[in-house]
This record gives sequence, C-alpha cells and structure tokens, in this order.
Amino acid sequence: MIVSDGVLVVSKAKGSGNIETRRTFRNFQLHIEWKIPEDVTGTDQERGNSGIFLAGTGPGDAGYELQILDSYENKTYANGQAGSIYKQGIPLVNPARKPGEWQSYDVVWKAPVFNPDGSVKTPAVVTVLFNGVLVQDHFELSGETLFIGKPVYKKYDSAPIKLQAHPTPVRRLVSGISGSGNSIRSRRAQGAHRNPYCRRPVQTGCRNRAALLQDRKRLRRPPNHGSPTGAGLWHVKRAKSGG
Repeated sequence: MIVSDGVLVVSKAKGSGNIETRRTFRNFQLHIEWKIPEDVTGTDQERGNSGIFLAGTGPGDAGYELQILDSYENKTYANGQAGSIYKQGIPLVNPARKPGEWQSYDVVWKAPVFNPDGSVKTPAVVTVLFNGVLVQDHFELSGETLFIGKPVYKKYDSAPIKLQAHPTPVRRLVSGISGSGNSIRSRRAQGAHRNPYCRRPVQTGCRNRAALLQDRKRLRRPPNHGSPTGAGLWHVKRAKSGG
C-alpha cells in the first residue's frame, strides 16, 4: 500500500499487497472512489484489475468481491467486468468512465446469517451504484466469490473490508463506512468526485436516481474520523490474488 496525496494506491510492488480494515463489519454502507491509471495497458482482465472484498473471510482472495476493472471499451467476460459481483452477478448496465477519471461505488451490504450448525439461514444481499447508476439491485449471492469453482458459504461472524492488489496500481479514496455498530468517516480529497449515498432500506434497494437524491437530502452523515485514508483503519496483507 502506498499513500500519495491522501489517496491509497494498492499494488503488488515489493512490500505491498492486499490491504484490509483493522475493524470488522457485518452490515454496512460504503462509499469508495477509485481510478485506473490513464496509461494503463493490457486487455481483458489484465487491464486495471482489482476488487473490493465486502467481507474478507480469510487469506488471499477469500470472501465476497465487488470487481474493479477498466470496463471502458474493454471486452471481458460479463460477470468479471467493473460493477460485477465477481463470477456471480452481472451488472445491469456499464457506466464506466475512461481510465484516468475518478469513479465511484456506493454499496449497501447485508451479510449472510448462519444457523448454529453453519448452514445458511439468510444469504448475503448487496445493492451497488456505480458512478451513481444502479448496477446491482438487491442481488442475492450464492456464496463466496471464487475464481474457479462453485460458490459456497463458509460461516463467519464479522469480517474486514479488503482492497485487492493486482499488478496494475489502482488509486482509491475511501470516503465513508458505516454500519453494524462501527462508524468511520473520512475527509474527502480536494477535487474528488462526489456521488450521493444509497440510504434506502436494503430490502427495497435504490430503485432510481431521483429517489437516491431525495434520500441524500435527509442523510445524516457520521462524524469525521481523520484523514482521507482513514489513518489507523487499514493494514497490509501480503497475499496472492486471483479475480
């Protein structure tokens, strides 16, 4: 992890790797902004590949991944493009911007609930807005997101949020995380793009931009908790990554 101008840069450079929050979460609302380098090269999954694990349940890429990728005129498999729940949920539309421009995700995550024997009581559900456009509408996950294999659930209580490292460095600004009794709020970098928060109940999802803008007016923001990088919030996890 590199911190430059108040922005996290996650890459696989020597001494870097996946990073995850020190705190753990269950249900939460997240706003994060990210940018693919303007001079990015490669094609398909080798072009600005990264991800946000909404629950990092183990080492490496264990957990539930919301994909980051350059999806502006870059062909790849449908459930691996930006805004996808990796290998499971295909985004409803592709609102991706050009490399070099800031993009945003607004996420409402409802963690899976497990029975005492480890079986699934209720599956994980996620709603995602990509650059203010609905791309995952109350999507129900089939289990953890895997590069290869059938998704399965593994019992956990709460988990950190993890940012995935790939060979392409991707810049991120984590603007806010709130929920499950934890509340973290960071100042935004000067000039960063602002998008409204998704605040409608996860049971109904964020149906349209007009409703989202109405909710924004009523949103009571959690208190400020430090620098744009959320100082003391993240720590490096050096591990291999897949999707």
